[in-house]
This record gives sequence, C-alpha cells and structure tokens, in this order.
Amino acid sequence: MDQSLRTLFVAALPARGIPFTIPWIHTPSIPSVPKLFGELVLARGHGRYNRISRALGNVQLLILDDWGLEPLDSQARHDLLEILEERYGRRSTIITSQLPVEDWHAVIGDPTYADAILDRLVHNAHRLNLHGESMRKTRTKTAEKT
Repeated sequence: MDQSLRTLFVAALPARGIPFTIPWIHTPSIPSVPKLFGELVLARGHGRYNRISRALGNVQLLILDDWGLEPLDSQARHDLLEILEERYGRRSTIITSQLPVEDWHAVIGDPTYADAILDRLVHNAHRLNLHGESMRKTRTKTAEKT
C-alpha cells in the first residue's frame, strides 16, 4: 500500500467508528486542539505534564481535531512545537481544520514558531481538501427520513 493510500485509510478509521486510544485518555477519543491545550495546562499544575507530553510524542497516530478554533497562546505554541518535534519523522499526525493552511500562521501567532510548527506539519504531509455538505447535515437528513 503506497503512502497516500495508507494515509487515506488511517484518516478513515475514526469516521468508520474504529476506536483507538491515546494513552492518557482512558476512552477512545480524538482530542480537540482547545481541549488538548487545556489538559496540558492542568497537567502542568498537577505534575503530570512530562508523562502526558511523552505519551503524545509516542502514540502511533495523534489526531488533532478542530485546529484553528482559537489562537494559540505562548505556552500552547511551545507545547505544540515540542509535541511535533518529538513526533517528526517517527509517528503519524492528522489535523482536522475548517481553516485553509494559508491561515494557520495567524492562529499560531508568533512568526518564528509558526514557521517551525508548519515546517514539521507540512513537510511530508498529505493534504485532503474536502468539499461538499457537512456530514452532520447529511446524517440529519438521513435520520429525518427514517
């Protein structure tokens, strides 16, 4: 299976209801980016940050959902860069976003961090641009018919 087909297959897992677990979350889940950074702030306060950071670096597939809903603060930028640096070239990361990649610099904020983060994300990436109606709308229409 070539790399692009593997990427499409992996991206389809959550959509097909195939569960996977991120080590620090006890139920199958995909963290939204705002929720992830909120958890990392709490982890710092409780002395769990290093354990969680290592887990995020080592999980085979990390899916970051809802990228770009809110701008990153300085701590979130730093945390994201550390996580991506740990994963770079070793593990797979999927990011879902409603924002085009061209707008990601503004979400990250600091130009130096933005360049470093995007270099690690975009290099060797497979980008899937989806078009059409939201799956939520499609599911709602189907549910109304039954």
